[in-house]
Amino acid sequence: MTIRNLDALFKPDTVALICGGGGDEEIIARNLMSGGFKGPIMPVDAKRNALAGAVTYRDIASLPLPPALAIITRPLREAPALIRQLGERGARAVLLVSEARGLPAADRAALEQAILDAAQPYLLRVLGPGSQGFNVPRSCLNVCLNHQPLLPGDIALITESGTIGQTALDLGNHHGFGFSHLIHLGDSLDVDLADVLDYLAGDFHTRAVL
Repeated sequence: MTIRNLDALFKPDTVALICGGGGDEEIIARNLMSGGFKGPIMPVDAKRNALAGAVTYRDIASLPLPPALAIITRPLREAPALIRQLGERGARAVLLVSEARGLPAADRAALEQAILDAAQPYLLRVLGPGSQGFNVPRSCLNVCLNHQPLLPGDIALITESGTIGQTALDLGNHHGFGFSHLIHLGDSLDVDLADVLDYLAGDFHTRAVL
């Protein structure tokens, strides 16, 4: 239970997007750009030259800057090796979008331990796997898989359910109230509810947590 490096997760100055060739990274890249994120957005994809207007890099070693936050949409089995490379490159936080569900229980447990083992030497924090992302309007940081923008407010919403997150977003936009954070925990392999509550307790933009 610690808030170590959670600023790198929720207030990064650079973001890398480790692409898996699907639609998730396209949604996240568009949300980052339309949300007004001020820092560099660096997609890693050896199969295309650009993503949503941002020039791509062939691999993590080619990135021109260390990413504070890396978002991985590649298959989860690749996560331990990718996290190790990101840690060596100076990353401090990772969002894992891919899910562990569907794997046999023994394989899933071994993979989750490998992810933690890869992150630990670099004190790198992991949100997910199976997270649908998060949105921090005051940081202009929208790395959700939702398509709608999030109005700024002083309520933080933490959820394990993508459906509940989407419903809250719809209700907020309809009734005109906003959130300081919308955070989808996913499987809480590393960053869990207690960590996020401790972090939000010190955020002066957040007056209540739902």
